[in-house]
Amino acid sequence: MKIIRLGSRKIRVYFNEKAVEKYEKEKNRGSYVHGYFDSGLDEMYIRESLSPILKRICLFHELGHAHFDCLHNLGNETIAEILARLIDEIFSRNKWVGEMY
Repeated sequence: MKIIRLGSRKIRVYFNEKAVEKYEKEKNRGSYVHGYFDSGLDEMYIRESLSPILKRICLFHELGHAHFDCLHNLGNETIAEILARLIDEIFSRNKWVGEMY
């Protein structure tokens, strides 16, 4: 398990095949998914079997859900600024993420 520090949040990141498969069957009606974010628990699950590149992409995809799902009414410039700050915070406060590269 890893921790992503995002603002005052601590998002737990699990690389767990079985948790994603369970989510896939129960919540996503059997469609293949690489990972998912549980906003109620601030937990993210990513398939362990993914290639390093897909793990990185999935990580940022799910962080996008964690950060943007409530921002659908904002303009493009505001969203771009929030994204820039998100990326900077992720890399500056979570050194292990940079090690994925």
